[in-house]
Amino acid sequence: QLLRKRCPRNKGAIIWYDQCLVEFSSLDTFGQINYDDNFCMPSTKNLIGDSISFEERLRLLDNLTEMAVTKIDRNIKGIKKAVLYAAGEKRLGKNNLYGMVQCSGDLSVQGCNECMTYYTVHFQNCWKSKQGVRVLSRSCNFRYELYPFINPKGPYYTKF
Repeated sequence: QLLRKRCPRNKGAIIWYDQCLVEFSSLDTFGQINYDDNFCMPSTKNLIGDSISFEERLRLLDNLTEMAVTKIDRNIKGIKKAVLYAAGEKRLGKNNLYGMVQCSGDLSVQGCNECMTYYTVHFQNCWKSKQGVRVLSRSCNFRYELYPFINPKGPYYTKF
């Protein structure tokens, strides 16, 4: 009811939390990539020089996306479904780079790949020179930081 009071003319809303999102919508968007509802939250701190290159950050996100679409969720018995989630870290010189990618469970493997590719390119000017970023959409999201922000003991966490 709070959403209806705040948005009386709208028929949908998305609330983003650290580990999940909640969507209310009158539209059937199952399996479709939402290109409209998204935003980029970059760190206020810029990278110093080329301490961690754009290509290295992009490579980490690409590697995590590959893991997200190829690892099978073992909690679903009898069905082979990709987890659509991965987190990890990579040592780059004297720094560690931590990252996480996630796609909504209704997307296919191809849809997850397409969504991640679209948003890494679409928002690259937002995060290209930043120490960290969160890119959030209804269909997929990613984050990287120079500090650990996720539990390294999780089942889909990898050290590269």
